[in-house]
Amino acid sequence: MRKISFSLLLLIPNVSHAQIIAQIPQTQSQVSSQIPQTFSQADSVAIKEYLSQVIAERDRQYAQRFEAQQKAVDAALVAQDKATSAAFAAAKEAVAAALAAQERATNAAFTAANSAVTKAEVANEKRLDSVNEFRAQLKDQAGNFVTRMELLSTIVGLGGLILAFLTFIRFKERS
Repeated sequence: MRKISFSLLLLIPNVSHAQIIAQIPQTQSQVSSQIPQTFSQADSVAIKEYLSQVIAERDRQYAQRFEAQQKAVDAALVAQDKATSAAFAAAKEAVAAALAAQERATNAAFTAANSAVTKAEVANEKRLDSVNEFRAQLKDQAGNFVTRMELLSTIVGLGGLILAFLTFIRFKERS
């Protein structure tokens, strides 16, 4: 019965090993006073050894658990570092690809704009050639027109002829 009660103490989570050991009798008189008369001295020594073994086993298990947790944390940190590095590399590649695509789009737009400017210049040159040709035709045509001075001199000359003709007709009528 006594063995079970000490074992139950070890299962209580808030009880430390030091508290358990403190409850174990240290002297023969303490052992004798706590052990029922039916237990012999050999039984009390066996209980103390058993408890020491249980405590040592628990310490070993706690150390193993701590080492396993430490390894798990280290592995998680390494995995997180790898994942972060991979994500950073992927983001870097994505940014580089986006910049390259933007540069290609900008170059294509620049080339298209240059082509459009060239076409507009050619079209404007053709229009200006047409305008210049039309101006040349108008100049040629204007060169064939009678000037004001020529027209006035012709009218004066014709007026003189008409006057001479009228004079001739009157002269003939009188004769």
